[in-house]
Amino acid sequence: MKNKKASIYVDGGCLYKEIENETTVGDCGWAYLIIGGDDVIFSKKSGYLSKKTHGYAELYAIKEALRFISNLINNPNNTYQYFDFFCDSRTTVDGLNTYMHHWAKSKWRGISNPSLWKEVYTLYYPLKHKLNIIWIESHSDNKYNDMVDDMASQEMYKNGSAIANTSIKGNAIDFIKYIDKEVTIKVGSKE
Repeated sequence: MKNKKASIYVDGGCLYKEIENETTVGDCGWAYLIIGGDDVIFSKKSGYLSKKTHGYAELYAIKEALRFISNLINNPNNTYQYFDFFCDSRTTVDGLNTYMHHWAKSKWRGISNPSLWKEVYTLYYPLKHKLNIIWIESHSDNKYNDMVDDMASQEMYKNGSAIANTSIKGNAIDFIKYIDKEVTIKVGSKE
């Protein structure tokens, strides 16, 4: 059967470290899973990005999954032709479903990550009638969304020691340091 449907889960995340050009950037991870019939994972990929944002990592995962799908659809042995695409970033899902075509018409002006959105659009547009982009709530006990979240998180920490400085509602997290898959958090008050 040539018209089978597969499910794709994507995720991206960042451990923020510094401010660069008025944007908080850090060590990021991205990942995707593609699940076929009978819940069989037939493709998965993840990677690390340095000095990027969470939104960039999320969109990068989508780009990589779209690249894989483009090659898959053109393979004569492939049986998957339609894809439910799950993403836990409402901003990214809205961008894909609602705004991306308008951004292309405006030559990608006024948006974050315009060159990456352009790459995604180039891959997405020929496939748009084969994709159903769906928002899924993060950390909602969906096993595939949790798996892709874990894969992206592992990539954030894979490249050694990652340290972040941030503040949350008046309390400062002085540092978060990753050591052998354990996270040590020292909490202090803002001065």
